[in-house]
Amino acid sequence: MLDSTAMVRQSGFIPAGFSIQLNNGKTRTTQGLANGLWGWRRFIVKAENAAFEKGNLIYNPSDVLANNKKIKLIVRPRNNANYTDTFLIDVPRPVQVSLDYNHQSVLAPEQPIKMVLSVLYDNGYVVSSTKGDGSFLWDLFDLEYDGKTDKRNTIWIDNPAPKLLEGTRVGVRYKYNDTVAAETFVPLDYKVSYTFNYAGEHGQGGWDGSDVYGYKCSGNTKNGQDGHSGNPGGHGGNGKNVLIYTDVVYRDDASFLLVKITAANQTKTVFINMEGGKIGIDCKGGKGGNGGDGGRGGDGAGETEKREAGCGGNGGSGGSGGNGGNGGTVAVYTTQAARPYLGLIQIDNSGGEAGRGGDGGKKGRGGSKEKTTFLELLLGTNNGYRGTDGYSGNKGTDGPPMQVFILPDNTIRKVIETP
Repeated sequence: MLDSTAMVRQSGFIPAGFSIQLNNGKTRTTQGLANGLWGWRRFIVKAENAAFEKGNLIYNPSDVLANNKKIKLIVRPRNNANYTDTFLIDVPRPVQVSLDYNHQSVLAPEQPIKMVLSVLYDNGYVVSSTKGDGSFLWDLFDLEYDGKTDKRNTIWIDNPAPKLLEGTRVGVRYKYNDTVAAETFVPLDYKVSYTFNYAGEHGQGGWDGSDVYGYKCSGNTKNGQDGHSGNPGGHGGNGKNVLIYTDVVYRDDASFLLVKITAANQTKTVFINMEGGKIGIDCKGGKGGNGGDGGRGGDGAGETEKREAGCGGNGGSGGSGGNGGNGGTVAVYTTQAARPYLGLIQIDNSGGEAGRGGDGGKKGRGGSKEKTTFLELLLGTNNGYRGTDGYSGNKGTDGPPMQVFILPDNTIRKVIETP
C-alpha cells in the first residue's frame, strides 16, 4: 500500500507499507503506514528511479515526473531468497486543470486577488486548492500574468492609472508538463476602498523621572531626596497639505472616478467605481506625546541616638503632555462632471489629540522613630509629598473645510496625465 495523499502531492516522498501472506494462512503487516509489527529489517528492498528507506519511497520529481518514469520496487524476505515480489508504481500526474479567481477578492490593481485551482489526476483524483489541504497544488503549478511568473496563489496587478484596465489574463502551468495548462480572465471592477495616510507624526513620549534612594543631610538629619521630574512629551506634527484632481471616466459597463492625489512630495493616481468604491484621506495632526511620570522620592533615614528621623523626599513632578499637531489643508480641483461624486472622497483633517500629562511621583517615606505613636504608625511620620501631575497638552487646530475649484476638462486631464 502507498499513501495516496503523498502520491498526489508529488513532493518526492511517499510512505509505503506491505501486507505479507504467510504459509500458515496468517497475514502480517509492516510498521508505519500499514500499522503492523513487522520491522523493515525483515526485508531487502531495491528500487529503480527512487530510493527506499525504512518504509519510505524517496524520488526526484524533476526526473520521475518530468520524464514520465515509473518507480520499480523489488522486495524479498531477508530469510527467503526464493521469494521475490515486484511492484511497478506510477506516480499520479495532473491531466487537466481549471483556473478561476476568488469572487470575494477586491478586483482592483495593487490589491491581492486570490486564485483558485482545480486539478484532475490520471487516477481520477480531483483536488481543489481551497478545500482540505489542497493548497499544496501551488507547489506544482506556476501562475503567469502581466509577463510575470509567480508560485503563490495571489496575483497583484500593477496600477497603470491614468489608464483604465478592463482586466488581465492569468495562466497556470504544471511545472513538469507544459501541456497541462489553463487560462482565465480576471475582470477589474475597481470597487475598492483606498486609504491614504498623510497624517502628522505623533510626538515622542517624555522620559520618566528617575526614582532616588540617596539622602540629603540637614544637620545630623538624613532626609530623602526628591524624585526627578518627568520630561515633557513632544508636540505632534502637522498634517500634510493635500491637492486632489478628479475627473470621470466611462466604460461600457460602469463609470469611474479618476483621482490624482499629491501630498508630501508624493503622487498617487487611482480609479474607483462610482458604485462601491471610495477613498479615505487622513491628514490629521499627530498626537502629542505623553509626559513622563515623576520619579519616587527617597526615604528618610531612621532615628538614632545621634540624629532625628529624616523626612521622606517629595515625588517628582509629572512632565507636561505635548500639543497635538494641526490638521492639514485639502484643495480639490475637479471637472464639472466629477463634482457630484466628491462625496466618495472622505477627508479627516482634524487636529491631533493632546498628550496626557505624566503622573506625579510617589512620596518617600519618613525615617522610623524609636518611639512611635499609633497615629504615627497609621498616617506615617515625616513622609514627603506626592509629586504634582503634569498638565495635558493642547489639542491641535482642525484644518479648514475642503476647498473645491471647478476647472475645464482639458486642464484637469493634463494635470492628471502629467507624471
